[in-house]
Amino acid sequence: MIIFKYFPAHDQEAMAIQQELRDFLKVDCQCVDIYHLYAFEDDSQRDEIIASLFDKRYGEVIDTLPEDLIFIKDKDGQYNQVQDQSLRYLQATRDIQSDLRYFKGYRFQLSNPADFDKVKAYLFNPIVQEAFDLSELHFDYEISDNSEHQTVHGFNTLSAEDLTAFKQARGVGLDVDDLQVIQSHFKKEGRDPRFCEIKILDTYWSDHCRHTTFLTNIQDVSILDGTYKEVVQKSYENYLQSRAYVYKGKTAKPISLMDLATINAKELKKRGLLNDLEDSSEINACSVELEIEVNGESQTWLHMFKNETHNHPTEIEPYGGAHTCIGGCIRDPLSGRAEVIQGIRVVGSGNPLTPHSETLEGKLPQRYIATRAMQGFSDYANQIGSPVGIVKEYYDDGFVAKRMELGALVAAAPKAVVRREESAPGDVILLLGAPTGRDGLGAAVGSSSVQTKKSLSKAGAEVQRGNPFAERKIIRLFKRPEVTRLIKKCNDFGAGGVSVAIGELADGLDIDLNAVHTKYPGLNGYEIALSESQERMAVVIAPEDLATFTTYCNEEGLAYAQVARVSDTGRMRMVWNGETIVDLSRALLNSNGATKIAKVALNTACLSNAGLDTNARLNRGLGKSLSQNFDASLGRGAVLAEFGGKLGLTAQDGIVTRFPAEGTNTASVMTYAFYPEIAKGSAYHGGYYAVLQSVVKTIALTGKYEDIRLSLQEFFPSIKGNPERMGLPFLALLGAFEVMKALDIPAIGGKDSMSGSWHEIDVPPSLVSFAVNTVDSRKAVSREFKQANSLILITKISFDAQGMIDFEQFQRVMKAFGDLHHDGIVLAASAVSEHGLRFTLEDMALGNGLGLELKPDLVDTFIPGNIIFELAADVDFDPSLFEGIGRTVENSNHRAFVEERQADTVAIYGNILEAKAVQLPAFETRTLEPLSLDNKSVLIPVLDGATGEYDLQHAFENAGFEVRQHILQTQSFEAYQNSLSQLADAIHSASVFAIPHGDYFGAVIGNFAGAMTQLLKQAAISSALQALRERQGFIFGVGAGMAALVDAGYFGDIQNEFFFTSNKHNRYTHFMQEIQVIKNSYFTEASQTSYTAPVSGRQMTILCPDLKQLTKKVDIIAMNTTSHLPSDCGVDSIASKCGHVFGSRALIERMSPGLYQNLAISHLPPHFAQLAKSFR
Repeated sequence: MIIFKYFPAHDQEAMAIQQELRDFLKVDCQCVDIYHLYAFEDDSQRDEIIASLFDKRYGEVIDTLPEDLIFIKDKDGQYNQVQDQSLRYLQATRDIQSDLRYFKGYRFQLSNPADFDKVKAYLFNPIVQEAFDLSELHFDYEISDNSEHQTVHGFNTLSAEDLTAFKQARGVGLDVDDLQVIQSHFKKEGRDPRFCEIKILDTYWSDHCRHTTFLTNIQDVSILDGTYKEVVQKSYENYLQSRAYVYKGKTAKPISLMDLATINAKELKKRGLLNDLEDSSEINACSVELEIEVNGESQTWLHMFKNETHNHPTEIEPYGGAHTCIGGCIRDPLSGRAEVIQGIRVVGSGNPLTPHSETLEGKLPQRYIATRAMQGFSDYANQIGSPVGIVKEYYDDGFVAKRMELGALVAAAPKAVVRREESAPGDVILLLGAPTGRDGLGAAVGSSSVQTKKSLSKAGAEVQRGNPFAERKIIRLFKRPEVTRLIKKCNDFGAGGVSVAIGELADGLDIDLNAVHTKYPGLNGYEIALSESQERMAVVIAPEDLATFTTYCNEEGLAYAQVARVSDTGRMRMVWNGETIVDLSRALLNSNGATKIAKVALNTACLSNAGLDTNARLNRGLGKSLSQNFDASLGRGAVLAEFGGKLGLTAQDGIVTRFPAEGTNTASVMTYAFYPEIAKGSAYHGGYYAVLQSVVKTIALTGKYEDIRLSLQEFFPSIKGNPERMGLPFLALLGAFEVMKALDIPAIGGKDSMSGSWHEIDVPPSLVSFAVNTVDSRKAVSREFKQANSLILITKISFDAQGMIDFEQFQRVMKAFGDLHHDGIVLAASAVSEHGLRFTLEDMALGNGLGLELKPDLVDTFIPGNIIFELAADVDFDPSLFEGIGRTVENSNHRAFVEERQADTVAIYGNILEAKAVQLPAFETRTLEPLSLDNKSVLIPVLDGATGEYDLQHAFENAGFEVRQHILQTQSFEAYQNSLSQLADAIHSASVFAIPHGDYFGAVIGNFAGAMTQLLKQAAISSALQALRERQGFIFGVGAGMAALVDAGYFGDIQNEFFFTSNKHNRYTHFMQEIQVIKNSYFTEASQTSYTAPVSGRQMTILCPDLKQLTKKVDIIAMNTTSHLPSDCGVDSIASKCGHVFGSRALIERMSPGLYQNLAISHLPPHFAQLAKSFR
């Protein structure tokens, strides 16, 4: 066993835990010691392993353990990134094939030893973790028997009472009437079903997969007397009229929640107003077609968007649930061959400041859920390289029942590279990506169930953590047009695993379960068929294209397996060890089981909102300390920063992201709206305002609403057979329908979750509306007021006593606003916040530190449907459409107000960043050796964990360089050695070797650059790079690439006096950095001495105790004007004394013209253009 312990100064994890124990648990903890234990089944290569895995600048390998430790490990079957990435690295680079068990030992020095049980209960989640004794350590794997494969003899003759006992005894989620449908079918087939066939139907027909509640036939709708009866009655009649129009001349679909959610889109399509919708049987995300201009040429693109929740898994295992929330959300548009370009995270949470002592029995503490879920979502997004542009949390006591963990994404792809065809008999189905384990078994059924204390005890198998590095390989493969043109059809793996992901690709299938790659031995066919292991994709390939397609997979180092063929049988058959264990007809699978029937009672009373202000201060908070954990700069597309203005304090209402094509100004826009407090008083108004305000927010950003498309997210209390509880989602959707019908804006997608209850506690009736459109990025208008002495106006859109707006007036006013917007004279614009008009105005003023002079009679309330906007003082406006409510004035001191609004979020998430001035020396000019290079060829090495290779490529290409990427193969030792040799050869034909940013091998190899560092130390690579320098070429590293160059000695022997380490909270952090150039180089010159660029990562703090001593060995080229990371030395970029090795901490490759338009950007980084000038 190898034991590694970080030195106290570098053990940020231990420091963060100690702080949390003191602040939240109120436990006096003097010290936390963490020991990292690596138990290799074969440790005969111990010295090689230690040399590979550990960086002794940060800690030490020790021989013995203290006696008073508690050892915690993940339960068997849970994905552990340290264990997986360490093994993968050792196998690829050292040919070490030994198995590994990784776990930790903890020691808590407590003033009161009686606090130990409290500490243990808080820090370790028994759903996925367990304490164990070292004597119990083993390398065996559970071998499953074949009991699930066996026929359930006598099933077809079971009575209803017997079926009830059967489903309870065997863990089946289906209702008895569903089981009776199965009985009837198999009686016709003349056999009893196998248990695994019942479980596959259990998954197919679960609420998660078939939307049981949403597809329930509603046969009676009663509208109860109440304040809003008249408006609800009118909306219901409008819905019936739409149904009559849509279904005229054909059999009408039953009234259902699904019909209500989709009827508007069907009506608009029939009227010829929805012609941009992509029509395909395989779409897992909303997809519309549009024309964009790229370098002056019109191109047809697919614009996709998707929202998804992981409420159940995040509630019981916050890190893994949020981790796989964003991962699963990415795979939906990815399966459509689209590139995700930006995301939004919306959370419904209980109060994380609730004292630990008030945690409900059977529940995790709200703070634990909040902080771990944040880390899970952040880690996955950052490690896979998916930007997240807005993070917003809503706090309500009802979300103690079950957390809402919601991710929404926009994506895009040129239509010409996407092939859409139906599967044909003989086609091959490949499974791409990560191997399969037991993780996720039963999650579709579990997430559809009401959670109770009892249900938690068996939920461990339903939750999992993702492997972002495996999914990144799929993203890379699908970015290649030559690959996507070979894919006839595709489906991502989620609920139901193989049985659903492959099962949905064709009516007839023969599936070989033995061909599926597994994480470990011992799985049976049933587990392989139903495991919901993440990071997998199924593709349909024509037989004649198979060899070509697998060649591309090999080039990307992406694992694949041929697991199925399409047949013409109309049956899904699965074979395991030569035996057919599943043989189900497509007709049965698609039947969705028994028809569900319900009654709905619509309570139109204005319900009391007792405790309305319980979480008011939290909900008004400024969430910068939360959002700084998420990176929006990936992809070079963020037109607006989440917090705008020179002070970065005005939160935006939507994301605006350029399409992923260099040379276009077309940007995707996504906004959202959600009003849980309002919905508790009236679910109808909650849905009405969610749709209305998401539309208004989009208009504020773009000036238009005609092409808006919506996707809805529903999260409601469990129905429990109660017509009034069934009425909650019906009311919310009816309110949403009313707005969509009035504005001819359709919802073309959505996701529902109907299990938001915990005993007597219910989540608020939650309908979140996402509105998507496009805009010329140069015309997007952000929220923050821009200048003093401007007019502040508000649109004059009235609403009646029941809260309904005048839509004729709305369209007239918004048309006039759109004209002002199009003319470029709207300086700032915002919807009115639910927290009131004055709150909105103050929020808009924060970003640029402006004051306000407002009309004294201003009514401070929520004014739905209206926009506040800023015009220059000399601009005329129509007073019949817009009302002047004040003006902006010179700088105002908002410090106390800002501190108050940030206090609660900082108390929950901490604040990683500070602002400390850096003493900058005068600019110094050095003499540079003239270059004779004319080969502007750049080579980028791509190693597992890289996320910045495409941004780096685009930055060089825009400066006139030719760029090639070289993928380091890590699937085997032989493949790695071959790719190293090929990389060395490729360096000989390059003039620039550029190392991208990333989190190489999950930062488990020493640090975030450790794997790249060891690559650079390889003799063949160092020799080739030495030759590159001798012919006047350049070695360049950004972020982790810079750290690798430092640690590998390419700047000389400075790695012990200048090195990267984690921030104080051991979390990803992201911020914009102002940087001052203090010396010229091949990348910088005296004509531009300042620029702005993002810094992003967990280990981006640079320690250097003696800068003067450092300058004897390297040239400091640029420094931060302000240091934001505690203990940081302030250096941003350095160059070797010869000038041909250059490193930049700031991610300069992510900046390009037209981005971050709502920030005070000094200049764009000059580096790539300046280097190009040095070439002949």
